[in-house]
Amino acid sequence: MMRVLPAVLLCVLLASPSLARDKEAFFDVPLETVKITEGSLPHFAPPWKYRAVATPRVLLDGPGEAWLIRPVDDGTWYPDDVVGTHLYVRLPSPGDAVGRLVLPGWDDREVRVVRFRIPAAAAKAKARDAVLSAGERHFQTLAGKDPGVPLLPGPLSPGDR
Repeated sequence: MMRVLPAVLLCVLLASPSLARDKEAFFDVPLETVKITEGSLPHFAPPWKYRAVATPRVLLDGPGEAWLIRPVDDGTWYPDDVVGTHLYVRLPSPGDAVGRLVLPGWDDREVRVVRFRIPAAAAKAKARDAVLSAGERHFQTLAGKDPGVPLLPGPLSPGDR
């Protein structure tokens, strides 16, 4: 009996991280399909009104992480970049993803706050890799690196010291 108990405890400890991971919720949703509960997303504007402004932000009402990622992210944001942009969300437990998008407007003084809700049913386990990649891409961009380039350099060679 004494030999079985440590083996059972070891199995439980090893299984715990995977059990916790299985409870996470992952969302990969095209921004134009997100249910807006307050405010509105920007609409297309004439080309002469284009203006690159600050980067948008996602704020969740509860715990988790969220990012807005465009197919080609050159560091600028145009208010009509809604098309092709995806909202990636990771929640530590299943449930609706609820929060706010803080979107820059057509000039430097305009900011648009839009509330959203993504139903829990939209969470997909297969979105996990896309969500984690989006987070990595977001932090690479913040660090001023191209996505795919490691944040930390490899070991220094003798000539670099």
